[in-house]
Amino acid sequence: MNNFLIDSNSIVYYYEPSNSYDGLKKTIDNPDNIIHMLEICIPEVIAVFHKKHFGVAKYHKKITKAEMYDFKNTFLNDINNKFKYQIHPVMARDVILTDQIWEKANEVYNKTPEEKRHEFLGSIDALLLTLAMNLSKTQGLKNNFTLITNDCHMYETAKALNLKVLKPVELK
Repeated sequence: MNNFLIDSNSIVYYYEPSNSYDGLKKTIDNPDNIIHMLEICIPEVIAVFHKKHFGVAKYHKKITKAEMYDFKNTFLNDINNKFKYQIHPVMARDVILTDQIWEKANEVYNKTPEEKRHEFLGSIDALLLTLAMNLSKTQGLKNNFTLITNDCHMYETAKALNLKVLKPVELK
């Protein structure tokens, strides 16, 4: 049994049809895998569906209103029926550990050439990384735990924290 902690954008990719993320779909759909999610990612995923429909922020109008509601309702159904995800609440220890995450994220950011820098690590990303650190140390998960993220800075910070991390396109 493999354990995967998945970030919000990867969850969004799962619900939107795309040929380039077949490995992500197989990973999430495999009943032998446990897919972990941070509770606070639920509203973030729903917000991205809305942003993609309305063309807000970095999202161009990419999905129809019907698609937005279909993706959102399918996702919420999976959450409510506990079909796919093991949900983790934000814990006080996770908030406290974000200090370590910010330090490592700052190191990674400063080592990255300016032309390759992306947005700095967000607060939900920092919380996700603290959960990843805790889960990767959990007895039984240690050797078969992987973080899935498409966020470049989170990916590099996770590597710097010695976490096993893959991008959705790297999943087979």
